[in-house]
Amino acid sequence: IASRRLMARELKQAVANREFVPFFQPQVDAKSRHLVGVETLVRWQSPELGLVMPDAFLPVAERLSILDDIDEIIFDKALGQIRDVQQLGRGIDKISLNVTAQRVIDPNVLQRAQDLRDDTIKIAFEVLESVLIEEQGEHFRFAIDALRDTGVLVEIDDFGSGHASIIGLMQLKPDAMKIDRRLVTNVDDNDVSRNVVESIIR
Repeated sequence: IASRRLMARELKQAVANREFVPFFQPQVDAKSRHLVGVETLVRWQSPELGLVMPDAFLPVAERLSILDDIDEIIFDKALGQIRDVQQLGRGIDKISLNVTAQRVIDPNVLQRAQDLRDDTIKIAFEVLESVLIEEQGEHFRFAIDALRDTGVLVEIDDFGSGHASIIGLMQLKPDAMKIDRRLVTNVDDNDVSRNVVESIIR
């Protein structure tokens, strides 16, 4: 309990000090082997704890209701760093950012997307499959459509983890779906996994 309280206090200070930093995971076309984008991953660069992985702090951040604040910090830093890389002549066509359902419907996020509209880089929002339920309602789908109108791509994270309905997917019409790692880990030597992944891709 004491350690959780300490982390909660440290996390609130970390938000105020903008201690969260983006790490970039390359996205590569399986056929051409060309870099087609990067996914942004969050890390906490704590002065006391060092580099902290998300599994260690995100559950506490969620209980503190500061996930959106962390998203905003990563959003700003990631876009700034990618633009710096572009100025060095390194072409990165797309950056994917994880967002919560609450961020999707936040009018400020829509305004930011409009302000950041840029033909040199595509911005993609990744939403967890677990938010793709009909209960998100018309407000959520309207927000998705509004983001798309600004040029934002919509991608599904952890597809196949057991939450989304086919109806929900048809309504969202995602630009891309990331298959849950538990399904793809054994595709080389497991016929069941391979058949499931092939079916999803089809």
